[in-house]
Amino acid sequence: MQLGFTDAGNRSPSSHARRAYDLIAKGFGPGTNGPLLIVADVRNGNGGLSRAVELLRETPGVAAVTDGR
Repeated sequence: MQLGFTDAGNRSPSSHARRAYDLIAKGFGPGTNGPLLIVADVRNGNGGLSRAVELLRETPGVAAVTDGR
């Protein structure tokens, strides 16, 4: 089972990519380097998606939510 995408946070702390990753996290806060992607089937309308977007926007600690449009 693969639970996520690999990113520069998995690299050696001495690598340029990892140092950049750490600086971004420090400057912009936790979660900046690891967005949560949610996929929804909207073939029968997007009412559920619209509600999910609203709920996520109201969730404490969520920095930004877009609906992909």
